[in-house]
Amino acid sequence: MVTAYTNPILRGMHPDPSIVRVADTFYLVNSTFEYYPGISLSKSTDLLNWTPVNSVITKKSQADLTQAKSNEGIFAVCIRYFNNAFYVITTNFAEFKSFIIRGVLTDTGEIHWDDERITLNIQGIDPDLYFENGRTYVEFTGYIDDKGTKAIQQAEINLIDGSILHGPKVISYGTGGRDIEGPHIIKKDHTYYLLTAEGGTGIGHMITIFKSSSLWGPFNDSEQINPLFTNRDRANEPLQNIGHADLFQDQQNWWLTCLGTRPANVGFTQITNLGRETLLYPVNWDSTWPKVYTGVPNQNVDLTNFPQHAAALAQPQIKTSFVDTFATKHLSPEWLSLRNSLGTDLSLTPGSLTLKGRDFSLSQAATHLPF
Repeated sequence: MVTAYTNPILRGMHPDPSIVRVADTFYLVNSTFEYYPGISLSKSTDLLNWTPVNSVITKKSQADLTQAKSNEGIFAVCIRYFNNAFYVITTNFAEFKSFIIRGVLTDTGEIHWDDERITLNIQGIDPDLYFENGRTYVEFTGYIDDKGTKAIQQAEINLIDGSILHGPKVISYGTGGRDIEGPHIIKKDHTYYLLTAEGGTGIGHMITIFKSSSLWGPFNDSEQINPLFTNRDRANEPLQNIGHADLFQDQQNWWLTCLGTRPANVGFTQITNLGRETLLYPVNWDSTWPKVYTGVPNQNVDLTNFPQHAAALAQPQIKTSFVDTFATKHLSPEWLSLRNSLGTDLSLTPGSLTLKGRDFSLSQAATHLPF
C-alpha cells in the first residue's frame, strides 16, 4: 500500500495525457507536437512507475510531420480500447487532419500499430473517441462561426473508413472560458459526462465537466461544480496551468490524469523549461459529480483519506534518472528528433552514439529528412 506520492508522475514534456486500462496494465499516451517519433506511449501496472515503449507514429503514412512548425504537429492524443484493439485518435496540425490509428497486442506484449491511418472528415482539433453499442463517436473542438467562437462538437463515424454517419452537432459551449478543448466522454450510472479544458493552456487553464442523460446532450453543469480542478487563482502552488484531463478506472477506483507545469520565476516572467508534465489524482465519485482529490492540485498527494486508492497502488513511486549507455541496437524511446528520423546523420554502435551536425537551426523545418 502506498500512502503518498509526488506529482508529476511523468516528468518533462508529457502533455495532454490519456490513459486506458487493459487487464492489469495501464497505457498512457502524450502529445508530441513536431517531435519524432510521434505520440509517446508508456505503460504501467501500478500507475506511479511508467515504462516508455515505442511510440505510435513511425511512418509518413500515419502522419506527415516534415512540415510541422514549432508547436504544430501532434495535438491532444486520446487512447481507447475496443473489440480487442487499441485506438489512438489525434490531430496533426501541420496537415490539419484528424485521424485514428489502430493497434493490437502481440504475443510478446508489444503493440503493433497499423501503417495506414483512418482519416476523419472533421474540421477541428483535440478529438476524443467514445464507443457504445458497437457504434463509434468522435468529440472535438472547433470554430462554429467567423468570430472565433469555439464549441465541443460530436459526430458518429464509421470506424472502418472514418466517414461521418451523423453530425457534427454542437454539444457544449463550455462555461464561458476561452478556448474550450480537450473533450472526453465518460459514462457512469446511465449518465454521460463531458470532461473539457478551458481557459487556454496558460495560467487560466482549468478542468470543467458537464453531464447529460443523452449522449447528444444537452450537457449542463451546476454552479457549484466548475471549475472542477484548477490552480488558476493559486499563484503560490508549485504546479500551475492545470488542465486537459482524462478520467479512468483501476479495478475499483476512479482517477484523473491531467497536465500541469512547474514554472520558475525569472524576474517578473514565468519560464517553464520542463514543458507540460503528466499528473495523477485520486477521484471520489460517490455522488452525481466527481470530486478530484481535495479540490487543489497539489504536488504532494496524501492518500490518508483515500484508503481504497492507496490499497490499489502496490508499488512505491521510484524516481529514476534516464541514463543511456547505448548498449542496444536501437535508440531508447526517450530519444526524439525533429519532424523525422535522423537517418544517416545518426549512427549507433555498442557503447556510443554519433550525431552529425547540419547547417540548419532547430527552428527551421529544413531540419527534417525525407522519409
